[in-house]
Formats: sequence, C-alpha cells, structure tokens
Amino acid sequence: DGLPLAIELAAARTRLLQPSEIADRLARSAIALGGGSRDLHARQQTIRGTIEWSYQLLSPQEQELMSKLATFAGPIRVDAIDVVLGTGDGATADVLADLVDKSLLQQRVDATGTTRVRMLELIREFADERLADRTDVDELAARHAAYYAEFAEEAERSMLRDMPDHGMRRIEADFADIARAFDWSIAHDPPLAVAIYASLTFYFHSTGLTHTARKWEELTRAVPVDSHLAARRSIGAGYVAFGFRLLGEARKHWQQALPGLREAGDLLNEAWATMSLGATHIGDPDNHDEAVHMIERGIALAEQSGAPVLVGLGFNIVGELSRTHGDDDTADAAYLASTQVARTIGDHYREAVTTGNRVYIASHRGEYELAISQGKAALDIHRRHGHHNQVPWVSLALCGALVGLGRVEEACLLMGAADEAARRMLLEELPGDVRENAAIRRLVQQSAGSSFTEWYEKGRAMPLDEAVGLFTDD
Repeated sequence: DGLPLAIELAAARTRLLQPSEIADRLARSAIALGGGSRDLHARQQTIRGTIEWSYQLLSPQEQELMSKLATFAGPIRVDAIDVVLGTGDGATADVLADLVDKSLLQQRVDATGTTRVRMLELIREFADERLADRTDVDELAARHAAYYAEFAEEAERSMLRDMPDHGMRRIEADFADIARAFDWSIAHDPPLAVAIYASLTFYFHSTGLTHTARKWEELTRAVPVDSHLAARRSIGAGYVAFGFRLLGEARKHWQQALPGLREAGDLLNEAWATMSLGATHIGDPDNHDEAVHMIERGIALAEQSGAPVLVGLGFNIVGELSRTHGDDDTADAAYLASTQVARTIGDHYREAVTTGNRVYIASHRGEYELAISQGKAALDIHRRHGHHNQVPWVSLALCGALVGLGRVEEACLLMGAADEAARRMLLEELPGDVRENAAIRRLVQQSAGSSFTEWYEKGRAMPLDEAVGLFTDD
C-alpha cells in the first residue's frame, strides 16, 4: 500500500532474509511486521502496534463499523454497506465518513459512477482479526451473501436485456465480493450458491472465464433446488460444456432447461436457452434449417420479453450458422443486423463481435483491405471497453487477410502473439470458429514456408498489443 512505516519495517528484514523470503512472509501476514528502530516510539516498532494505537482512538461506533467492514472483500459499494451492515437510520453513512476523514478508509468513484470505499490491506488484516472475534460474524456473512446473490441476478438480467456493458462492469467491479458470497454459500447455504453461479453465466461466457465457471458448476451440480433455479443452473452448465466444445453435452443441458423456464414463465431465459440450443448446430449441415428455426423462435421470445441484447445475439448466431454453412451473403446480412441492434442500444461487446465476424466474410471474398479495416474497428472497440478475451480471436481472423495482402511475416507474428495470449488467458475457441481458424493457421504456415517457426516464435514472445500495433498504428 506504499505506507512508509511498513516499507521501513519490511526493509529491516534484509539483515536476515532474502527479498523473496520477505515477500513470502508478507503474503502470509503483513500485519506481523516488526523490528523497527528502537529510536521509534513503541507503537511504531510494529505495524500491529501502530494500527492498534489508531484503532483505540476511534469511537465505539467507528470501531464496530471498522471490524464489520472486513465482511467485504472490497473495494466496497457504499450502498452495499448500508444494506449489509447498516441499521437504516443513516448513522452508518456518518460513521463511514468519519473513518474516511481519519484515513482508515479511502473513498473513490469507480467506472460505473458508484461510490466505493477501500481498506488498505494492512488495515483489512487488522479488521479481519476483529471480525473473527464478533458473535454476529455468521449473520453478517449471510446478509452479505444474500445481497450479492440479488446483485448478481439483477446485473445478469440487465446484461441479457439492454445494458450489457454496464452489467459486465458492475459484475467485474464486485467480483471479489460475489466470489466471497459464493464461497460462504457453498458451505452454509448451497441453494444460494446455485443462484449466484446461475447469475454469472453470461459474465463467465462473455469474458472467457470457462475454467472458473467449470469449478463453480462442479461445486453446485448436486445441490437440490426448485425447478426454475435448476433450469437456470442448466443454462450455466450448458455454457461450460459449450466453452469446452462438448456440443452434445451442452445441447442436453439446454434441452433440460426449457421445461422449467416455461413453467416459471421466464421468457428472458427461455429465449436465451433456445438460441443457445440452436448455436450447438453451428457447422452442422444436417440440422442447419432446424437450428435457424430455433434462433427465429428465440428472437421472437426475446422481442416479447423486451430484450434487444438477445435479439442482437440471435442475429449473430444466424450469421455463424450461415457462415459455417457456406452462405456468406446471408451471414453478412445477419451480422449487419446484429451490429445495427448493438449500436442502437450501445451494446459495444456485440458490435465488436459481429464486426470481427465480418472479417471472415471479407477475407472469403478477397476483400482484404476491407477485412483489415473491419478488424481494426473490432479491435478498437474491444480494447477500449476491456473485452480482452476477444482480442486474440479477432487478431487470428486478421491473419488470413494479412496473407492475402502479402504481409506474411506480420501474419506470423500476429498469430504467434494471439495464440500465446489465448493460452495465457486459458481461452477456448468457440466451436463455430475452430474449422475456419485451423484453415487460417494452415494458410499462414504454408505461405511462410521455412521462415514460419522463426516468425511465429518471435510473435509468441511479443505482447499481443504490440503485435496488433504493427498494423493498427499505421
């Protein structure tokens, strides 16, 4: 946290320990730092002593709130503090402001315009010790979990309906607390953990966090819940399977979800599950017409439930079905329709995805300059809005266009950087892109000949942003 006393006390350990050993000890417990100069006041010879001295100067109300704030993983939404810790009489906000004034908390406004407070890690460790001594620690944790379960469900519905970017930012900003709520619920209230997991499906899929989603799915798989929540859990399980290209398993989960969603009258999730089911047939010529019919039904349900985000998603899936079926004209029209919906509602994620998908179409047609232009536009949106998991896939799609323009070395560099970035982020290719991306990789390798390995490995050692900058910064 940059605290001078903490740095001084840590540095004093170099008389005995190596820096790596000091780092290991700090990771376990920084508050235990001590051994400061004997010229310092006794309270300044250990971190715990310094914080304890400050703590004793607080009023009883400030001491109580400071200990209870350790319930959160933080940075903490002020409105969450009011709900989880407050009494509803406005007193909590006043005490919170006092702690900020005394520098025991830091106040800031996040990217969504939400006011938050943050504890320095050393203060948090001290507060954790005080929280553990409280008799109401389980009650506080239960209220915390209930708040974030409701928060996550509200954010997901926003993402599915009309504010995907805002909902994604909300989840991302509070993910540490959502994860803490999930961990507590698994041990103390498993059905609530299922609800939290089910509400993270769109977030996990959109951010490429398939491995995290799989862990949460495994932990909640056998928990008994009502039919509606079981159906929402099945949507999540389907996307875990889909992320690992287990299309038959994904199809089974989404088929299982539909009866429970219909019974509950949940048109929003029924629309999503129906479209998802159709997406399992991307690249499957025997079921192409049936899949398109599913998507059309899903779009109708999405329109009925007032969810333009899902309408745009449906058009994009029609584009994917058509592109992998060899119908580029229908695919391009569907991608354009999806892009128009996305721009109308400010869905930057879908706008960038569909623009990136059009790179494939332009490359098929030999319109390589257009493909590069579309790829640049998609990358610009993804990078500006933090969709980092999509940058490797747009970059890979661009490699075919670069080869078409004779820029083979750049294609090799970009492919190497994209593959390495995807590996580091634990990303899995979408099923509909596997065959096309494999063809691009073969084209690049054949075009580079004996120079391929040298150029590709050079790209792997290059940050992806640097590789992208080779042709986007001109």
